Amino acid sequence: AVFGESMFTTVPDGSKIALAALVALGRQHAIELIDCQQNTPHLATLGAREMRRADFALEVRKASAKPPIDWNFRPVYWNNLSASLASVVPEDLGPTVEDPPPS
Repeated sequence: AVFGESMFTTVPDGSKIALAALVALGRQHAIELIDCQQNTPHLATLGAREMRRADFALEVRKASAKPPIDWNFRPVYWNNLSASLASVVPEDLGPTVEDPPPS
């Protein structure tokens, strides 16, 4: 389990990229739970969903029994996101290249 605390950056969308990297790393190491404490369209594109507190506590207990992971991020981990993000572009991330200009 990973607990995603609030992130601050002076770079536009920097915290979104940081969270996406965390999700990519988590998928590489079979981390099943990131506590991001919010329900946003961006988090939904990364697989976020709400869960009951009791279920969350149970999942944290199970995850705590697992050995620690290697926290060194490797660029190949981005491939863990490519399939799930290929067809999803949240509104707050802007249009894709294929989107027609507004009329």
